[in-house]
Amino acid sequence: MHNVSSIYPLTPVQGGMLFHSLGAAEEGAYVVQYSSELTGPVDTPRLRAAWEATVAANAALRTAFLFEGLDEPMQVVRERVELPWYEYDWSNAADATVTSKMREFLTEDRRRGFDLAHAPLTRLACIRLSSRRHHLIWTYHHIAVDGWSSVLLLNEVWQRYLTRPQINLPPTTSFGDFVSWSRSQASTADEQFWKSRLAGAPLPLTLGFARPRAGASRIHERERVSLTPDETQRLRDFASINRLTLSTVVHGAWALTLSRCASTPDVVYGATVAGRPPAMPDVDRIVGAFINTLPVRVQTDGDLSLVDWLAALQNELLEVRDHELSSLRDVARWAGVPAADLFDTILVFENAPHAEWDLGDEGIQLRHEEYFDQSNYGFALLAHPRDALDLHGVFRPDRVAPAAAHRLLNLMAATLRSLPVHTHTPVAHLGPPMPQERDALLGPLASEGAPASAPIDVLELFLTHVTATPDAPAIVSDTGTLTYRDLQSHARLLAAALRERGVGPGDRVAILARKSGGFVAAVLATLSCGASYVPLDPDYPSARIAQMLQLSGASIIMVGDARAASDLELGSRVIPLITMSTEVAATAPASLPGLAAGPTDGEAYVIFTSGSTGIPKGVSVSRTNLAASNAARSLVYGTEPPRFLLLSPVGFDSSVAGLFWPLSLGGTLIIADPELEKSPHELARLFRQSDVSITLCVPSFYRLLLEQSDTNDLHSLTTVIVAGEACPPEVVQLHFARLPHSALINEYGPTECTVWSTYARLGPSPDSREVPIGRPIPGAIVRVLDAAGRLAPIGVAGELCIGGPGVARGYVDLPAETALRFIDDPFAPGTRLYRTGDLVRMDTNGVLAFLGRNDAQLKIRGFRIEPHEIETALRGHADIADAVVVARALGAPETEGVSVHELMKRLETMDPAVALEIVEAAV
Repeated sequence: MHNVSSIYPLTPVQGGMLFHSLGAAEEGAYVVQYSSELTGPVDTPRLRAAWEATVAANAALRTAFLFEGLDEPMQVVRERVELPWYEYDWSNAADATVTSKMREFLTEDRRRGFDLAHAPLTRLACIRLSSRRHHLIWTYHHIAVDGWSSVLLLNEVWQRYLTRPQINLPPTTSFGDFVSWSRSQASTADEQFWKSRLAGAPLPLTLGFARPRAGASRIHERERVSLTPDETQRLRDFASINRLTLSTVVHGAWALTLSRCASTPDVVYGATVAGRPPAMPDVDRIVGAFINTLPVRVQTDGDLSLVDWLAALQNELLEVRDHELSSLRDVARWAGVPAADLFDTILVFENAPHAEWDLGDEGIQLRHEEYFDQSNYGFALLAHPRDALDLHGVFRPDRVAPAAAHRLLNLMAATLRSLPVHTHTPVAHLGPPMPQERDALLGPLASEGAPASAPIDVLELFLTHVTATPDAPAIVSDTGTLTYRDLQSHARLLAAALRERGVGPGDRVAILARKSGGFVAAVLATLSCGASYVPLDPDYPSARIAQMLQLSGASIIMVGDARAASDLELGSRVIPLITMSTEVAATAPASLPGLAAGPTDGEAYVIFTSGSTGIPKGVSVSRTNLAASNAARSLVYGTEPPRFLLLSPVGFDSSVAGLFWPLSLGGTLIIADPELEKSPHELARLFRQSDVSITLCVPSFYRLLLEQSDTNDLHSLTTVIVAGEACPPEVVQLHFARLPHSALINEYGPTECTVWSTYARLGPSPDSREVPIGRPIPGAIVRVLDAAGRLAPIGVAGELCIGGPGVARGYVDLPAETALRFIDDPFAPGTRLYRTGDLVRMDTNGVLAFLGRNDAQLKIRGFRIEPHEIETALRGHADIADAVVVARALGAPETEGVSVHELMKRLETMDPAVALEIVEAAV
């Protein structure tokens, strides 16, 4: 065949490179760029001749890769090729211009890539900066030459430049010989090894903090961090004393870093191996693409000391070397996953031979030698073990955000620096966050500080305004206006009725009523007796209400909805709520005792949430919890008396904010007609008519309000609070487009932490992919913990755990559930944390971003729904053997517009098969 010296197949590694190179040609995958600055009297024609002679002497540099029309791709070695050599003169350009031009030139050169079917897959550029300064750029494709070979080739070039002909002695075997030999080495031992090594591995490893922005570039970028020579020497000494290689130490630090950044003790990453079998003669002198990348699996938990763990890791790495000829495609097949799911981060520890040239006699110095090696992986860590250990991170911005890549590389460097002083520390205690970051996570990033003074009980605050401003409007509803004096009078009547029934501290009073003046009076009356209230929404199915009544152990039920009460067998425990009016308030006997704040250390209320065990969970919130939550609200929003429109149902804990905060400041609580809330357009008119200044609602409802109302009706709003579910960026954008002068606050907080725990003052952010839930409220403590209960580094996903005075007592009569969720704070003995089950990440300012759940819990229109509870209820039916509830975004005609309340009612009476269809479609 014309101009062909030999033909042979590709190695499996080359096959993978060919596949990825063809699929991402414009991204420069597997294009390697070497650059260095030459100072001194460089003879460029002589240098060019040295390169041309080296290309002529090495088959790898004359190889093309043919695949079109072939059953199997082949590599074809040409007898002769012409070396692409380019010379440029930038000697007249200013230094600043040269820097910019060089950066652009290097980027564009990498993006050019190569036509793999045409040899040579290499090119040279020599840029003249001055008579004694040149910049040499050698670009080649990894499919032909690996890193080890690149050093061999540079040795040849410079020895030829120095006219030392002894380098022309060829090795006794060729790369073609290696290809033939490697294809005969298939072994069942490889399959058994990899199946055993990867069994049960959590693939792929996901770096939660690495998410890029939509539309990010696919062109590789680079970060670099260097340890100092002293730090590097300490690592070498540490390795030597403990009979470890420096490579093993770097692998250990990388595994620890990935483990903490992916929040898993079981990590799998890719590691390059030389792929040069000692059985082949002169294998260390052959130029070609031997290198392979294979998975390394490391467990980072357990009680092994660092040194013992590294020794075990070193043995595992040696075992991988025994199987280094395995095809990555085969390894993935044996692991039962696509090759792309094995790993997306790789570690390359450069162990290539040293340079064997000395240009000093020529008066030439090589400076600023750099390799830019682009792979198909999201993040590649290149460790260069020079006098000062260099760490290079090469990453794709569309898979790893630049800020995340920067942080990942710096965490790796910090982990390396920490290892020599932790010889005997259990490995589970090592890795990020580093001491300085840990101090920040436990200090200024964890809290805003405690309130300046002890919080005051909410009932006591209400009574101060009864005395100070008795005629100020306390409640405005469709039935009229109640002043603070009126509201107190109603509460006194109800409190007297409760006391006649023997209600006192430690008792629970259920209130079966919709939000109304009567409901508020019942709450105040209950607290005045020292008891706690249990809100029950009359719209709930009667079976659900009966279940919550039984679980709460309420001794008395105050009923404001006779129709709902008629479906329940309540007996003599019922106290009807009186109609709220000024006239009724005026008839209250003067002899009735006044309201009293009562014991501040008792229980304030019990609110039920969905339960994973099949029954709802009652959260017990103390009066101290309530007072602290209320006080924090005044610190955040100020003490100006608000005109607050209450949109939350009484069964939602967000109703607590609307009930107590306005009344503790002398403000006005505005309650809309329930029918009005079904029409956002009509509801908006109430905002204008009642001069509403603040409201709180779920983001999905607020979006409807903005879309379906006249903006002029909402101009009285100074502050809008969204809470109860994740806030989409679209809602933020719509708010500032319609109400740019109104503050928008995103509140977050589980029922178990008394309404709210964090908040974020939002601004227009059209490019944001996630709306933050902000910083902790005054007094609250936030911890982001990994699965092992360790602090997650900044930017890394973990479970949000909350401490502080808002953490509730626990669940009513559910000690096991309480113990599971309410835990001791490992970083502050004697205090508690609530494990929210919500995944978040914290940025460098301590701002939290909500990422989702670590379980199956759902949030629908603010309702917390445990699918397991619905499944348990369905399985209880005689005709249903099993059931599963899944979240689906699409609706069905029969559930369009159906509320969760109505859905639950239907489940009580509907045919089981139909009920299951509705649950699957709606939930």
